Amino acid sequence: MPRNYKLLAAASFVILSLLACSIQSGVPQTATATAPATAVPGTTSTEQGSLLPATATQPPTSTVVLSPTPTVVPSPTVPPVQSPTAICDQAAFVSETIPDGTTFAPGASFVKSWRLKNTGACTWTSSYALVFVSGSQLGAPASVSFSGNVAPGQEVDLMVNMTAPGTPASYTSNWELRNDAGVLFGLGPSNGIFWAKITVLAPTSTPAPATAGAMFVQVASAANIVGDSTYIDDPRTNNQPNLILFITQNWNPGGGTGTYNKASVGVWYDTSVHKWAIFNEDQSSMPVNAAFNVWIPSSGASLLLQTATGSNTNQNYTLINDARTNNQPNLVLMITQNWNPGGGAGKYNPPSVGVWYDSVFHEWSIFNEDRSAMPLNAAFNVLIFSPATTSFLQTATGTNTASNYTLIDNAATNDNPGSILFVTQDWNPGGGVSGIYNPASIGVWYDSPLHKWSVFNEDHSSMPANSAYEITLSN
Repeated sequence: MPRNYKLLAAASFVILSLLACSIQSGVPQTATATAPATAVPGTTSTEQGSLLPATATQPPTSTVVLSPTPTVVPSPTVPPVQSPTAICDQAAFVSETIPDGTTFAPGASFVKSWRLKNTGACTWTSSYALVFVSGSQLGAPASVSFSGNVAPGQEVDLMVNMTAPGTPASYTSNWELRNDAGVLFGLGPSNGIFWAKITVLAPTSTPAPATAGAMFVQVASAANIVGDSTYIDDPRTNNQPNLILFITQNWNPGGGTGTYNKASVGVWYDTSVHKWAIFNEDQSSMPVNAAFNVWIPSSGASLLLQTATGSNTNQNYTLINDARTNNQPNLVLMITQNWNPGGGAGKYNPPSVGVWYDSVFHEWSIFNEDRSAMPLNAAFNVLIFSPATTSFLQTATGTNTASNYTLIDNAATNDNPGSILFVTQDWNPGGGVSGIYNPASIGVWYDSPLHKWSVFNEDHSSMPANSAYEITLSN
């Protein structure tokens, strides 16, 4: 072989050897996996060192550092809010009549009422009762049963008849409620009591005229009319917000000419001037010369205040639940609408009203003659007495009725134009199964040519046959 070829072969051998070495050193080597350090809350990356995922493979030329997956801390479990256990029987005070410290003469009768709200979870039924618990009983019964149901959230007026003691002093009468199991409860979670607080004043040398009772005629004039009202300015009624008054429209006192007033009327006490007023329930203007018979019963009269509530009212009537009237279909009741007993807030009821005896419940009711719904919180003064020589029943018949009136033929009223008569419509005298409605506002007038009094419809509508009227008078 020529020398040049030997040199070329040797060079080729060297080159091939070098290439073989380069190819072997370029094969990648498998790296050993490094487990990540355990993350410790609150430490830094310097304290922990570099953290690598457990499955990562290290390339030979660079190290890839991955941030650790944060540890998820579960939110704490919040326990459910437990509803408080509902209290079955609980009441809340809303309002009252006869404010604390009201003064009375010895022996004076009055009606105390509390308006309470059922704030418990149970319905108050007729098995529940208002009960006297301590203090002075003030002549009241030991308990007064509910007249009907009072559902949770409803309000009820609880009334009790009381009498001022004969000895001058301050008195407190404490009351609670009693459920159908005989358990007492009261106001709020602490079962607080509620009360009547009065002061009995020593009698003066001249007894208060209102205590003795009185009847008089109120004539509306420009001097005493304000809007729908005629104000009574009389020492027997001024400053007496707790009086129970009765009124009847009188077309012509003494037998002269008269003035019509078509509206149904009631009474209200104006606390700004400390006077009672007679007003039109439909809020129409009071006519000049309209006249009204006014009665302040004596302290010994049997009186009550009836308030329409959710528990005693149905459709067009409010049921009276009182021991003095229950099971007494032959009683005589006189009623007058009272807008705000005791001088508080009031409620209008424009329809004409009457009384009727419910022979199913054996209780009397006050009802709207036009059959409209009886508004809740409408209030009525009620006078209770047995038939006597000064009271009688007038029934409209074919022989005593003409046009809009029924003529009264009674020895106590004939030829007596100065009589003061009070009238209440009676739907079913004696508790009969049927009766006659008369939606008109009524009054009395004296027929001078016939020398007799009449009951008449103020709106001139015809007097319905067989409609009946309880009449009480003073000569």
